[in-house]
Amino acid sequence: MKKTILIIILISSIQLVSAQIKPTGGFGAPLINITQIGDQTGLTIGGGGGLYINSRIFIGGFGEGTVIEHNPSEEPYNKHYFEMGSGGFWLGYSQRLKSKHYVNLSAQMGFGRAYLLQNEAISYYDDISYIKPILDYEYRINKIVGIAVGIAWPFFSEFEMPVYGAKDLSKPAASITLKFGWLQ
Repeated sequence: MKKTILIIILISSIQLVSAQIKPTGGFGAPLINITQIGDQTGLTIGGGGGLYINSRIFIGGFGEGTVIEHNPSEEPYNKHYFEMGSGGFWLGYSQRLKSKHYVNLSAQMGFGRAYLLQNEAISYYDDISYIKPILDYEYRINKIVGIAVGIAWPFFSEFEMPVYGAKDLSKPAASITLKFGWLQ
């Protein structure tokens, strides 16, 4: 008897929660971030996407990597170049200001690897992890295309590598996101 009541309560709870959570759209987006890596300008490019729930919350994923070679000025590493690639989860909230104008607050939780490369014999790498809060303004051209510009500030966990550390990557960035999909 107790098992039957427990199963009925569990099924009712699942139905209640699923009735309140409604997917209302989704998007795919190229991502561009302009930041500072060490003392040089950095550019990361990638992509991401998400599913809108109840027209406000989105859940998805992303991936990105550096596209400009960064050469440290310190000896003996000045012949090396720095690269980084990562991906992870993307969670956010979108608030409509007025028709076609939105403010988004989101966070990307990324995992990947950073490299300091010269050749096969003389190279360094380590795993990285970070959380990147993002605040952006989005203009939705129509229900299919939107563009967002904003600021991001990644916070990297410590990692082991000559020349570069978490403080060299944990710097503010300008972000540009082009969204394509069903933007409700």
